[in-house]
Order: sequence, then structure tokens, then C-alpha cells
Amino acid sequence: MDRIGAMPKRLIDVGDDQGPNARLIISSEEFGQIPSQADQIKYLILSYCWGSGNDPAKTTRANLSARLKHIDEKVLPKTIQDTIKLTRLLGFRYLWVDALCIIQSHPGDNYQDDFKAEAPKMGAYYTNAVCLISALGASDSSTGLFAPRPAHRYPTTSCVISFDKRTNEYVHLPAPRRALVDEFDAAPLLKRGWCFQERLLARRTLHWSRNGVFWICVGDKAARSEFSSRCDTFSTDPRISNSGIFHGISVPGELKQPWSPWMHYVQEYSSKGLSFATDRLVAVHGLGTRLATLGGDEYFGGIFGGHISWGLMWQADPEDDARKKLDCFPSWSWASCQSDRGVTIADQSKPWVECVRLEGFPAFQNPLDFQGLEKRALHVNAPLLKFEPCQYRRDSNISYEFETAGVRFSAFFTYDAPELEPTDHSDLFILLILLGSDQKGILLRAKGSMYERVGYTSLFYMAGFKGFQELSFWDNFQVSVEIV
Repeated sequence: MDRIGAMPKRLIDVGDDQGPNARLIISSEEFGQIPSQADQIKYLILSYCWGSGNDPAKTTRANLSARLKHIDEKVLPKTIQDTIKLTRLLGFRYLWVDALCIIQSHPGDNYQDDFKAEAPKMGAYYTNAVCLISALGASDSSTGLFAPRPAHRYPTTSCVISFDKRTNEYVHLPAPRRALVDEFDAAPLLKRGWCFQERLLARRTLHWSRNGVFWICVGDKAARSEFSSRCDTFSTDPRISNSGIFHGISVPGELKQPWSPWMHYVQEYSSKGLSFATDRLVAVHGLGTRLATLGGDEYFGGIFGGHISWGLMWQADPEDDARKKLDCFPSWSWASCQSDRGVTIADQSKPWVECVRLEGFPAFQNPLDFQGLEKRALHVNAPLLKFEPCQYRRDSNISYEFETAGVRFSAFFTYDAPELEPTDHSDLFILLILLGSDQKGILLRAKGSMYERVGYTSLFYMAGFKGFQELSFWDNFQVSVEIV
């Protein structure tokens, strides 16, 4: 077993031939603390949409003792019932399901301690599982895995629409056939934020949908469905081909440029749905830390220390008037911008010169707790320009003209949220991140002796001293700042 973290704190024991009764177990009590023993424990893991009817599945402080003796399967939602049955059919004894294996809060008991301890470890749990059971087509936990498949019972055939007398042949209208990728496009599961890292970190996946079962592992893909017996067309689709990719890499530092796939993941993940916006970082914490380990890098708050430029150069969609800034995350993190359209990252293919250097992440790091400046302060060194606009223009973009050190620029701004656009620009600064044919940076607002991010900017040269394109020109503006 690839040891990425501890065994799950709790597992569901689905029983054996002598006693097929499910119960919760505490792993350390059941298997002991010896790593070699823990390595031999094989378990399956479930990825599913909770929906509104998942309360009967929840383990709480009130029912924990009872579930350590027996789990009444009849009261569980259909998807979890079916997964327990499938675990037995596949010959496995242990299963991990978040609602049962993490002590949950409920209206009568707002207990969060177990979730706070377990949530950052969930990525490791999905990495170490033998196989991920994916309820791909279920919009909530009441749907189940073993849903009827009308496409198998009532297959479509071609339809005769005319007869060609010249060739003495019938003309057929071929039956419509769904492409495999359509199955994933319509999948409710892939629209949920928590499920994003689960499919990427799993070494093997069984996707269950209304139209078939799809098997994916590191080296192969297959299907039993209305589509085809093989899934060769999956190979170029990132939603499928990316699954399990990290299990082909085992040596820390072997993955080159971990930030490169991460930027694509951020752009896809940032538009996913979450019941609680505060989960935006912890729901991909396992994926980020896994990439950092394989790339020999440091990860915090959604960015990589070795490639700080790309982590900071995210941009909200200026056409999304509903986007908003979340105070529960550091302002510099993409997680602080909530938008159904997600965020985009600066074009990495252009020849940029990076002019920002990381001086340190916060000493105290917790993916669930950013309350307090000491838990979110990012220390960087980069050119900082005081923004004093001399002309303002607003059409489809917000643009300004300003001058610094004899160089005249045109600046285009995208604010992280509409309400962040100020009426007074006296406390605004531009922190330059990338130099190229244009200059890219982030817009900061003074916050005491620190700064907070309020937007993204592109600077274009208008007139003046052309030496600004030389790195030495920006040395006079280089300072150390703390962004919160």
C-alpha cells in the first residue's frame, strides 16, 4: 500500500460469511498501531452526492456507541446500502463512507471537532483505498447504485425512412448513440466540489451510472454499458484520463512542475458546487499536498511556494456580477473568490519573467482555520507601485492611466468582487508579478501595515522611458510586503 497517511480512524466492517452484519470499527483498536499490520488492511471507499436525505447515514455522538456494535442497514440511504452490498460481493470486508466514519454535527449538536481532525486527511484515505466506488449518476444518496438501465432493456435501432429504387436498398436513419463523454458531462457527481479530488487521488475507480459501469485504473480503462466494451476514446478526456495519475509516481520530487496541472485543476474546481463555502480549500487539501510531496514543493492556501507567481495570478470573470469575496480565506487565495464561472489563471505559455519571491508562508497552517492575520499572512518580495490615476475610463473593462518614474502606463483592472471597486484610490497599490509584453500584477489595498488583495491588473506601456522593460528598472520598487 502506498503510505500517504494514516489508516482511516474508523471503517465500516461489512462482516464476513459467518456474520454479515455491518458495524463501525475504530482502526487503532481493531488492528493495532503497528504500521506493517495497517498496511495489510484493504478497504473500499465511496464517492457520492449527499443530497438532502442523507441524515439517516450520519454518525453522531448520540449513536456512535450503538454503531460500534451494529449498523442498521435498513435505515441507511439506498446508495450506501448498495455500496455495502457491493463491498461484500467484491470480497472486501472494510468500507469508508464519510457520513458514517466521521462524527457529524446535526441541529441538536453542532459538534465539529471530528470533522476538523478528519477532513484534512480525507485525501490520504482516497489515495490509500483499494478502489473508489463512484455513484456517478446519482444526484443524492437515495438513488442507489443498482438503478434500472432502460438503455439495456430497450436498445435503440436504426429506422427505415425510405426505399431507394435505383439501388434497391432501404435508407436507414441510424439510432442516436450517446458518447461516453456525455455520460460524464451529465453526471451530478462531477459537479460537486468534494468529489473532485476523490476521483483524481483514487488508484482505481468503479463508476456506476444509469447507462453502465465504467472501470478506470492507472493502466487501463473498460466499460460494460450501452456504449462499447472498451473505453479507448477516454484516453484524451481529462475527466477520465487524469484519474489515478499520481499512482504512477512514487519518489518525492519526481513530478516536475506540480503547479502546472494544479493551475488547470483550480480553473475546473473553482466553479464546482459546495454546500459550505468554507470547505473550498479543505476539499482539495489532499490533492494539493499530494502534488507538493511528489513535486518536492511546499503547499498552503491553494498555492505552491516554489511557483508563487502562478498561484497569485488568478482572475475572476468580470462579466459575473454575482461573484463575491469570501472573508473566511486569505484575500490572495483563489478560494476567496466565489463564482459559478470559477477563476482563470494567467497564460503560462507566454515568455514571462517572474519578479515575485516568496519569503514565507504563515508559521501556523490549518486548511480549516484562517481566522487571525498570523494564520493567513503571506510574506513576499516584489515591485510595489503606488497607484495614482490621472485618467479613468469604464466600458467593458475598467481602465486607468497613470505615471510612475517617468513611465506612462495604461492599467486594466478586474476587481475580485464588484463591491471592491473603490470610490477613493488613495490606498491602492499594484504588486507586479510577471513581466513580459505586458505586465501582470495584483491590486492591493492597504490594511494597516499589511495589504489585502482586491483585484487583478494588466499594465501596458504608453510613453516615457523605455528602460522599464529592463529588470534593473524595477529594482527601485522592490519591497517586502505581507498580504492577508
